[in-house]
Amino acid sequence: MDTRIQYPEARRDESVVDDYHGVKISDPYRWLEDPDSPETKAFVDAQNAITKPYLTACKARDNIHDRLKQLWDFPKYSCEKYSEILEKVKFSSITWTHDNRGIFYGQYRDQQGKTDGSETLGNENQKLCYHVVGTSQSDDVVAVEFPEEPLWRIKAVFRTNKNAPNYKLVAIDLLDYEQHKWVDLLPEHPENVLDWAEAVDGDKFVACYIQDVKNILQLHCLNTGKVLRTFPLDLGTVVGFSGEKKFSEIFYQFTSFLTPGIIYTIDLKKEEEPRILREIKVKDFDASLYKTSQIFYKSKDSTKVPMFIVTRNDATLDGTMPGLLYGYGGFNASIQPTFSVTRLVFIQHFNGVLAVANVRGGGEYGERWHNAGRFFNRQNAFDDFQYAAKYLVENGYTTSAKLTIQGGSNGGLAVGVCVNQRPDLFGAAIAQVGVMDMLRFHKFTIGSAWVSDYGNPDDPKHFENLLKYSPLHNVRIPPDDIQYPAMLLLTADHDDRVVPLHTLKLTATLQYTLGNISKQKNPLFAKIDTKAGHGSGKPTMKMIEESTDILSFIAQSLGLEFKL
Repeated sequence: MDTRIQYPEARRDESVVDDYHGVKISDPYRWLEDPDSPETKAFVDAQNAITKPYLTACKARDNIHDRLKQLWDFPKYSCEKYSEILEKVKFSSITWTHDNRGIFYGQYRDQQGKTDGSETLGNENQKLCYHVVGTSQSDDVVAVEFPEEPLWRIKAVFRTNKNAPNYKLVAIDLLDYEQHKWVDLLPEHPENVLDWAEAVDGDKFVACYIQDVKNILQLHCLNTGKVLRTFPLDLGTVVGFSGEKKFSEIFYQFTSFLTPGIIYTIDLKKEEEPRILREIKVKDFDASLYKTSQIFYKSKDSTKVPMFIVTRNDATLDGTMPGLLYGYGGFNASIQPTFSVTRLVFIQHFNGVLAVANVRGGGEYGERWHNAGRFFNRQNAFDDFQYAAKYLVENGYTTSAKLTIQGGSNGGLAVGVCVNQRPDLFGAAIAQVGVMDMLRFHKFTIGSAWVSDYGNPDDPKHFENLLKYSPLHNVRIPPDDIQYPAMLLLTADHDDRVVPLHTLKLTATLQYTLGNISKQKNPLFAKIDTKAGHGSGKPTMKMIEESTDILSFIAQSLGLEFKL
């Protein structure tokens, strides 16, 4: 009896062939780039129709969902929310004016066509606008724009990596701003990376550093830069800070893999040590039963790469634990310890081991670490990810058959590459909103900005490099009896950052290339969420549903048992 999964048949248009610098590249699923076509919508429906029954068949699904819902129900503290809606805003933070009457924000106000999140046109001409709270957005004033540089995104910072790979603070006279007149306020640290700084208490500032992927919080003299004190922190991350130059009281929020949040406060004029203002507790979860460690493993070229590992205190390294390996490795982003309900459920109820590898391409060690994983060094990030998996297997944490690799966005790209290059290393793979077509990524929405890390396919040398690892263009039938791991590709039809075509085209390619060979028993699925975006701002219930899908897929694919 043939028990292979019957995948939907997607039309292949063999007439679509592009010429890249003399190299012919076929793109038979180009039609999937149009998210609004009836054919694309039918493809999405067909994929969800085969994926959802597999996920709902997981016997532990109800237990997973209920436990996630229970754990997610802990206090969250945030600022006052306003009912106003600002449109055509993306890739922008906000900055309040000193009088708290209004905000500065970045807007693509000239964006044509759809702006509901399902658009694919490139984003150009971002403008810095000023909005007064309580007024119409149509009255907002354009403060800064660069019409001659349509792809620039507006930022104003005095933290710089100019001749300082680990970053420094510089004082610049805006009326006399020639570079040779810049004054180093806080010189570059030889090892630690300056993450951010805030002026407080008149003549002081707080600086937050990254030291071996963990935060250090220090108070400095504003005039000399001298360190006045270091605040005590456990192994984790400062995720929130509030303080102003005119006040002596500061607040900061700490989190870790096992701590959802502790808010500390100190009056710098009156108190010697910070005190806990609020500590967030999670129902029926005892953090003391678990431990976090940090190890440094050797990658392919012998570079030492840091990795956090979270297990139960009584974990036995005999290869019996299922593993969940997460990585990102791009755009100078540092992946530091943060609290995740989904990961806790995996560790607590599947007796799992969580590993977070700080692969090259990120910002954990400043620009040198970033540059070691970008452009023509991109393969380093993928090697680091694969050697993290090898470390976990060789040291008895798990086995390849029980190891799931996971990543989102740029991390989803890493998952796609690693599965193509070493399908034997993993039992399952979760790629969330991944960048999968490395020859056309720069043609859609904000993709043009990514050439700073990936390189530009329009350049012959970068094209040659990108083609070597582009997930869409490197799906092959593995040798011998090796099959691809169970794969779940997740995207959303309104993702305007990594547009869904990346996931859709790779799904069709995987199923066409591997779906009909007898040795490919593991599922190759996609789940496309409707009326959702890249991830940020999702309602809690949507996040719980997605996490339920992910854990159900892992449990179903690897045969794991949910332990109460």
